[in-house]
Order: sequence, then C-alpha cells, then structure tokens
Amino acid sequence: MEKSNSRAWIGGILLIIGAFFLLRNTHILPYYFLYDIRFWPIIMAAVGFIIVLNSRNSFFGYLLMLTGGAFIASDIFGVSFRYIWQEYWPLLLIALGIYFLVRKGTSSNDNKSETPLAGKEESDDGDSVDITSILNTTKRKIVSQNFKGGKITTLFGGTNLDLREAKLAEGKNVLDVVVIFGGLNLTVRNDMKVDLNSPVIFGGISDKRFKDPNQVPNHNSSLEVRGLILFGGGDIQGYA
Repeated sequence: MEKSNSRAWIGGILLIIGAFFLLRNTHILPYYFLYDIRFWPIIMAAVGFIIVLNSRNSFFGYLLMLTGGAFIASDIFGVSFRYIWQEYWPLLLIALGIYFLVRKGTSSNDNKSETPLAGKEESDDGDSVDITSILNTTKRKIVSQNFKGGKITTLFGGTNLDLREAKLAEGKNVLDVVVIFGGLNLTVRNDMKVDLNSPVIFGGISDKRFKDPNQVPNHNSSLEVRGLILFGGGDIQGYA
C-alpha cells in the first residue's frame, strides 16, 4: 500500500467500525445482526490490518489480526476461546519457530532489509515526507536542501523528525500531522521559523528552543505544523 493512502485506510476503517456499533447500539440493525460481538477484538484486528498494509512482513501486525480474528470468531460462533487456547496454544510456538526460520533464510550478506528496525534512524534526502507510525517509533533525518514539509501520521507510537541538516524551501511549507495516543518530536536549528497551528485535545505541543534575542529567524521561509493532536503531545528541540 502506498503510504499516501494510509490515512484513507485508517479513516475508512474507523468510519465503518463506528457506524456499525452506532447502528447496533441504537437498535437500527436487527437484533440477530452480530449483537454478541465485542468492540476491542475488532479494533485489534483493524490495527493489525493497517500495520500489515504498511509493512507486509510485520509479524506483529499478523499476530494482532490473528488474535482479534480469533476473538471475533469466538463471539460469532459461540466457541470458548479459553478452550481453544488450552488445546491449541502450541500452534503459537510453531508459528514463532517458522517465522524465525523464514526470517533467517531470507537474510543476505548485503544486509539489505525492506523494513528498518524499530527505532533506527533513517536518512532522507527527499523534499517532502510521508511518515506513518503505528505501534512503533519512526526516526527520520532530513538532509534535503529544499524541504517542503509533508505528512506525519502517528497512532499509538512516536515520530522523531530531525531537520538540523535540512533547509526549507522558500515561502511557507506545511507539515500536516495527525497524532493520536502518540508523540511527535521535531529537532530543528534555532534560526528556523516554525509556526504551531495544530489543535490539541487532551495533550500538548511546545517549542522548547532557547530564544536568543541576537538571533534573527529566516523570514523568507517557514515551517507550519498543523493538523490534529489527540491524547498525545510533541515538542520542538533546538540546535544552534
């Protein structure tokens, strides 16, 4: 899946789940229409599905989908999940064993990997970013000399964007952020003009740079941080 479609998938899934439970809670749906199904297994499976779409070799994403799907099947068919777990828990060990064997077999001497390790910083010379962090932490170092902003989506995770070696394009550049139950950290030079225009709900974002009265920001270019921060937070760290 293209990263630019991540928000569309997230929004669509949340819309469908929300509409389903609203119609069920208001008894618009017939009573027999999955009234015994619980909310959290659907969310678990949906989050796993989104993770897999962003990284198809994500074992954690498949595990969330499998676990959520098992609870959903238990609700629909009335099967005791405790009984299934007691009888078939060794399948989890078998799946883990196969996973590690496959991962080892696909490694090569050139150390190339389609998916970077969580928490490992990547360098990016592109003029814009499109970052999606779900249940993990993404670290990105921007070295573009004509940076124009981009999009950052963070759900239950964190995003660290290092702009110390980057230069902004002329004019106003926009970084569109959506942070829900997560954190956003920007590291910039002290002379970079950054405007914070993100509505914050049950959270906070602040500019923690040292204000030097003798240092004049470059008003020919600026970075506007806008979007939504819900149950999350962020900060801007300075660098001389």
